[in-house]
Amino acid sequence: MIYQSITANDTPRDETEQRFFAQLLLSMKLPSLVPAIDAAFAEGNAVVVQLVSTAEAMLNRRLADLSDQEREALEIDLSPREYV
Repeated sequence: MIYQSITANDTPRDETEQRFFAQLLLSMKLPSLVPAIDAAFAEGNAVVVQLVSTAEAMLNRRLADLSDQEREALEIDLSPREYV
């Protein structure tokens, strides 16, 4: 019940902050992820990496900002720079 009332009152700024920190935390994990994957492969183990976000919402926002000519070229930057 408390969670529902908190999320119902989220502002666009709150949502942007949540996306920013989620991407920040993910970027902080990546430098240790690659060596861990390499070590697991070296030991003969299989590796499974789960993506928590598909970035579909970010893609939709980027596509909505494009003109028809830009849509034809489809040069889209999906980096988190919009939040920084």
